[in-house]
Amino acid sequence: MPLGHRQSKKKDSKMRKTKFLTLIAIFAALFAGCGNSDKEMFSGFKCLKTLEGHSGSVTSVCWSPNGKYLASASNDYTVIIWYANNGKKLKTLEEHSDIVWSVSWSPNSKYLASGSLDKTIIIWDANRGKKLRTLRGHSDCVSSVSWSPDGKYLASGSNDETVIIWDAKSGQILKTLEGHSSGVFSVSWSPNSKYLASGSWDKTIIIWDAKSGESLKTLEGHSAFVHCVSWSPDGKYLASGSQDGSVIIWDAKSGQRLKTLKGHSWSVASVSWSPDGKYLASGSNDETVIIWNTKSGKRLKTLEGNNAPVKSVSWSPNGKYLASGSPDRIIRIWGENLDAINDNESSSSGGSSSNDGNSSGGGSTPYYDNSNYYDPYMNTDYNNNNTNYDNSRSSNPGLDRAKEYYDSHGEIDCPSCHGSGTCQTCGGDGLYNNPFGYGEISCPNCSTNGIGKCSTCGGDGKVYGKR
Repeated sequence: MPLGHRQSKKKDSKMRKTKFLTLIAIFAALFAGCGNSDKEMFSGFKCLKTLEGHSGSVTSVCWSPNGKYLASASNDYTVIIWYANNGKKLKTLEEHSDIVWSVSWSPNSKYLASGSLDKTIIIWDANRGKKLRTLRGHSDCVSSVSWSPDGKYLASGSNDETVIIWDAKSGQILKTLEGHSSGVFSVSWSPNSKYLASGSWDKTIIIWDAKSGESLKTLEGHSAFVHCVSWSPDGKYLASGSQDGSVIIWDAKSGQRLKTLKGHSWSVASVSWSPDGKYLASGSNDETVIIWNTKSGKRLKTLEGNNAPVKSVSWSPNGKYLASGSPDRIIRIWGENLDAINDNESSSSGGSSSNDGNSSGGGSTPYYDNSNYYDPYMNTDYNNNNTNYDNSRSSNPGLDRAKEYYDSHGEIDCPSCHGSGTCQTCGGDGLYNNPFGYGEISCPNCSTNGIGKCSTCGGDGKVYGKR
């Protein structure tokens, strides 16, 4: 073989080797970046804001599905609704006669359900801060409440060892689920509202068929009480936290244990999925919140500085913030900065409060849309001419109290815009950030009712009742 040909062949071989090594280096860098990106994402997480207003331990926190509000329950017998963007109180709800253990928002963010040691569940009009209905059926403390993602049902777990499924519209008991041998401390709906998971002090989790009331699977893996259970946003997984200090991720279909997450030094009181299902937050009596990668099971960040056990955690709908509640009477908002807290309406929350399985019933939709959900209470019709309350609706449950209020008060501040007259969907500029990624479009709520104006009152901030 000629010398020049041999040298050329050697040179080609060397170039191929160099390219191969370069490719390996590129892939190595890419994989290294993938491994670190999650940690980098939460590296700047810190306590941004504290909300103080309860006179007792905070037992449950829950972010509203539209991202505008936080609800908190306390052993001071009250529920407080807070503005998420500025941390100010909107309403203090006072009707329970004992400790309130759990709160859960309806999917349309209009109503709240609260469960209490007084054995009752109260459904509230969150906008007006008024009690709509009291549900009675448990014979012991109501530890957990959860609104179904379709808005039609409520589930409650109790120390009487049962789970009750309620019709949200009528307040009637549809099913009483019996199968646990000790108190039920947590309930969570599947995103399609067909199944229910309950966690109990008997160390088990039961998956139920919500329609038939049949027990489908019993998950055993914890060595102590199950304090919390939450369904993932895609419905494929369950997460549970226990007195044994561990978090378990389960395959919801097969019931198999997929991962056991160990990092807390004391009992886990609350778990909450991020809206995209990639991360899980857990709050513990060890005074920390841990953020986990749900795929790898790795701990990404430990949030310290609570100075008290963490009884409840809830992820914001946009996935950029966490709320936690503690016995020191303080609610803490965690994140990198407050810039995005006004953009919370971008997706539905998959978070859970301490005992309620999900803040809105599971966060089953990729973004928040009023029209997707059933509204069991408010069929009150106000048009843009501010006409009277429609008496034909009086048979609708929950409206007797509202009718009495409107009849006696005449002109009142519009409950949709709080008297501002501004469209609450677009903020008044007539533009709406399309959730499917096509940029800004004309606001679907006010485009036919006067640009930037509240569609309920027509823009003057007032509605009228009959005198």
